Amino acid sequence: MKKTFLSLLQSKRQSWLFAFVFILGVLGNAQAQQMATCNQPGILAKWNFDVDAAQCNGAKDSPYETGGYINPTLSNGIVTYCPQLNAGCGQGVLGSKGHQNTPQFSNAICLANFYYSSKLVALGIGVPFNKNSSVWNPLDPINLYVTYKIPAGSIGCINNFSVQVLQKQFNGTTVNFETQGMAVYRNGVQIDSQTKPILASNVNGTPISFNFSGSQFCSDGSQEVEFTIYFGLVHQLVAEGQPGSSAQTGYDNMCINGTCGSKTLGQATAEPTTCVLGVAQSDAKITLTNVVAGSKYDYNVGSTYTGGKTFATATAVPAGGVIANNLPNPTAAAGQEYTIRYFNAEGCIQDVRVTVPKTTCPPPPPPACVVPTGTLSVTPATCNGVLANNNAQIVVSGVTNGDKVQISAGKTFLAVPNYANANALTAGAYTFTNIPNPAVSQFYTIRIYNGAIGTDCFVDKTIE
Repeated sequence: MKKTFLSLLQSKRQSWLFAFVFILGVLGNAQAQQMATCNQPGILAKWNFDVDAAQCNGAKDSPYETGGYINPTLSNGIVTYCPQLNAGCGQGVLGSKGHQNTPQFSNAICLANFYYSSKLVALGIGVPFNKNSSVWNPLDPINLYVTYKIPAGSIGCINNFSVQVLQKQFNGTTVNFETQGMAVYRNGVQIDSQTKPILASNVNGTPISFNFSGSQFCSDGSQEVEFTIYFGLVHQLVAEGQPGSSAQTGYDNMCINGTCGSKTLGQATAEPTTCVLGVAQSDAKITLTNVVAGSKYDYNVGSTYTGGKTFATATAVPAGGVIANNLPNPTAAAGQEYTIRYFNAEGCIQDVRVTVPKTTCPPPPPPACVVPTGTLSVTPATCNGVLANNNAQIVVSGVTNGDKVQISAGKTFLAVPNYANANALTAGAYTFTNIPNPAVSQFYTIRIYNGAIGTDCFVDKTIE
């Protein structure tokens, strides 16, 4: 702010002490509210500017150098404030991208850039405000924001944001602005936007409250999640006025409610399918481990939880922790991911992801060879006078565990193995006929196949 403008406004502060007294009364009630943990929904962070201190929980803020935490002054995006109350799970910060204000509400934020916009812009400070527009634009730089960052390893949800609207010299009926806008962003992506009318009962009274529900407002602890809530006034209903006039409007008691904590409800493991004779079975398994007593679960295929269960409708964890033992073998080489959501009675949830790996079964080993048995005998060639006929026979008989035979000349089997065209046995027997009468002694080798086992299961027998 320019010093001349601040000096002008500071001279009026003595006449506004009643606002300080009023706000102290409101803050005294706020202190008694339940702070949130994973076990109990309540306040995650609250900005009430009641004391000149804050609970940053590791976050870094940059309060206005002269006002501290009891006279919050925003300055074109460079001033930020940690909350006075923090549940201790995450980190909260309040600020604005472009709002320029004055410290004319003790222990609250004076929204001069909204109610006195044209003057501030004329002074070269602040950002323009279309006071006649009824459209809520969350990313208008005049708006304020609060962030709440839930770190990896912690689980929780935001389920409500509330803000109290203040007016100077409020007559009980005249409301300075028509609408309160609010929008929620999760890691920079908008997930909600709401507006509510500002009623006379809200001015210096009942905070305006916005509720949230759904998994998009929760963190499962697998990674850091930052929720940003933008909020601002829409459509000015009265003429602009300087600080100290009835146009003066402010914010107090900005509060994020929900659940949050580092409590882990359970873990999970996955086992692949087994193989039977080279075929993958449908018996992959998911087992829950290290489960906190009383927790329930639900699960689905995929990397995010898409079920609609609550603690009331979820399934109790079975003894032994096995929740599935008939899952199919994944088709993808990377396996199949499953998401298990844990629930507990206090409203906490935790998502755990496991991957069932794809099983590639080796081919089954060949069965052991049952060697065929059998006997060979020779029926010599007949004679035609002094000449022998070419009608000698080799008889294969009494074969067990065999189905085909193949003949090869020689003391060893020298022919090309050919099970497909080998001679089939009938009742364990086969006769090779029309064997030429040799000039000298001739050996033959008969290969008896056991084709029921495989073409490489056989026995060779030799006869002269």
